[in-house]
Amino acid sequence: MKLKAALASLAAVCAAPAMAGVTVIDFDSMLTNVHVLNYYAASQGVTFQNFITATGTAASSDPRYAYMNGPNGYINVAGGFNGFNFGYGTLAPATIKVYSGLNGTGTLLGSTPLSGNAMEFAFSSVAFAGIGHSVVLSGQSNYAALDDVTFTLSPPPVPEPHSWAMLLAGLAVTGFAVRRGLSRHGTVPRS
Repeated sequence: MKLKAALASLAAVCAAPAMAGVTVIDFDSMLTNVHVLNYYAASQGVTFQNFITATGTAASSDPRYAYMNGPNGYINVAGGFNGFNFGYGTLAPATIKVYSGLNGTGTLLGSTPLSGNAMEFAFSSVAFAGIGHSVVLSGQSNYAALDDVTFTLSPPPVPEPHSWAMLLAGLAVTGFAVRRGLSRHGTVPRS
């Protein structure tokens, strides 16, 4: 009876859908003119390299945004993501790319060119297939900025229904074998 209840509970848990999370970083909780670095590491699982906060009314969400301070700005999401949207402003053409590895390593999954729009931030995204772990913003130092950086976090892989059926069948057989073994040793009464 307890084995049946345990199997029923396991089946209910396994049937629950995996949900993806969305992380939005708007830089508004930070001070102005500071390096972003690990500010969002603990709360969002996202780190930044070569990005500095600034204040301006052109940002997609006032009061702050982050501009790239170097030829490349890196955003790392160790847990991975499968969707990426952002607000941006540029004074010169730039490119934003999504990679499968951290720090712009691994396979290039997708790329989007960004044209100059210094007076107003625009919204864009990078279309890609697979799981990204980093974003690289490339262009002229101090000329490209991001705001409302949005990652759709990857849900854990969900096994196919036949995999769950095999798992449950295996657990049932194991439970039967354990019960049969215990009854042979006299610890469980036979019915």
